[in-house]
Amino acid sequence: AFQYPPLPTGQDAIRILTLEPGEFMQPLTCTLASTAFATRPKYIALSYTWGPSYPGNAKLPTVPHSPQPLLPGAAALPTSREHSPLSDRQRHSNVSNHYHSESQMTLEGPSKAGHIMLNGQPFPIQQNLHLALLHIRSLTHPITLWVDYVCINQKDIAEVAMMSFIYTRILHVIAWLGTQDYQSWSDPFRGMAADWKGGHGHQFAAAVAKDARPHWSTPVTCKVLARLVESAYWTRLWIVQEVCLPRSLVLLYGAKIWAFEDFRDFREWEVLKLERARHSPADLRWDNLGAMLQRADTRDARHREETKLEVLIAKFSKSACS
Repeated sequence: AFQYPPLPTGQDAIRILTLEPGEFMQPLTCTLASTAFATRPKYIALSYTWGPSYPGNAKLPTVPHSPQPLLPGAAALPTSREHSPLSDRQRHSNVSNHYHSESQMTLEGPSKAGHIMLNGQPFPIQQNLHLALLHIRSLTHPITLWVDYVCINQKDIAEVAMMSFIYTRILHVIAWLGTQDYQSWSDPFRGMAADWKGGHGHQFAAAVAKDARPHWSTPVTCKVLARLVESAYWTRLWIVQEVCLPRSLVLLYGAKIWAFEDFRDFREWEVLKLERARHSPADLRWDNLGAMLQRADTRDARHREETKLEVLIAKFSKSACS
């Protein structure tokens, strides 16, 4: 069984997942380490559904049919970080063996559940989480993440209870909404890889590392927005805190990525709300839109100008508060 790195005793602490850079076609390689909040760790939380975001997404593979890279001259497998317990040679051997065994699985078999290499060991994860990590991984930069299923020892109730605390102390939350179904592709994995290469999602880690403004995707069309509304993500109870608590919320759909505040300003958003008003509320899509709008309004209320700390300090400076 996987041995979780122990959390420091007597301190508020979490485990952070570092996703190593690599090509889309390469296996996911990660390290997991514990850190105390006193060190002010910088991390990004990944918010997602444990099941598929869309029914069709459940059929998407998490590994290529062939170990050949998508493009000539693809980078070698990412090397280990300093705190990896294995040497480079050992780790590359383990990753390579895992990669070839995974690539031979069929959609009806174990490939429905993904695996990552975590601290040099295969670690099983949900298929939807595997897809999310594939799409957010960078070609050039590691990205530090907090992912509930990986970072929390699910048998430790005390760790689970810290989730709201965790979401108020992050750089960003990335909400994974799923992707298209790639039904027209004979090789869906290759289709995802091609879109990833030309999209903006994989550039996010580099922007965070450089403290630069990310390259956001272009505004959505009404068709794409309608698709996003249908994501099972909006039906999750847990997303209330994951959407509303953090200062920065980022939406990731396949290779496309948007800042939530920019997303709210798209003209298509208002068009969809008007469409909802003309349809039966029993329609699942419009129910989802209602939940989506409610989360957005709650988030706006929490982060509006008058609730900022400096404004509140000025407001209450003449009161008995000290």
